Amino acid sequence: MIHHSVTLNHSPTMLLIDTATEQGSVCLTHDGHLVSSEWSGALKHVESVLQHIKDLLSEGRVNMADIEVIAFSQGPGSFTGLRAGCGVTQGLALAYDIPVIPVPTLLMLAQQMDYPSVTVLLDARMGQVYGARYQRQGLLWQETLPAGLYEPLSLPQELVDSSVLVGSGADIYQAQLTAVQDKRLPPMVSGIQPHARWLMNYALNEFQQGRTLCADQAIPVYVRDKVALTTLERQQP
Repeated sequence: MIHHSVTLNHSPTMLLIDTATEQGSVCLTHDGHLVSSEWSGALKHVESVLQHIKDLLSEGRVNMADIEVIAFSQGPGSFTGLRAGCGVTQGLALAYDIPVIPVPTLLMLAQQMDYPSVTVLLDARMGQVYGARYQRQGLLWQETLPAGLYEPLSLPQELVDSSVLVGSGADIYQAQLTAVQDKRLPPMVSGIQPHARWLMNYALNEFQQGRTLCADQAIPVYVRDKVALTTLERQQP
């Protein structure tokens, strides 16, 4: 489904891609407008992202040759989803000689908040979360603690020392987190999910500063090397 969104004052013609979680989305900015499309299902990301990009280009009457830059969610997140997004980004960028801009997945969640600082926790499966901390600087965010892999009940105080806590990791482990007595936790805001439109501010700033990469540098950031627990690990209490 294609959604028409805000009118932009000025932006290049950008393609924005997020396939880092179960929810995938793409956005197109062109001629002062932003349109977006989303879908569900990580296993369908490759076929879905290509079809949704095709639909957006048709809706906006834009050709791939008109795209000035492709921004993509580089991770951490779903291994399958990240490979799909990076693969599509790299393929299109190589085919049409388009520069790329990688954007940290956790930053997309911080971008949705209107607070001085934000702790983002994204569910990493296997009883763990990806976590990062951001500090607001105008319309942008500075990463003050880079993305890492954590046990929900062993989060460092420096990670959670912020104005608000958001993300699927906070949603899933809310009861356990609030039960920990030795941590000073900020308020939690539930239901905040990644979406390609939240790549725009970061990508626009990078583009304006000339900080773009070549197509072959469209690679994922996994943070964790392991995809799943072994049978023995799943059986352990």
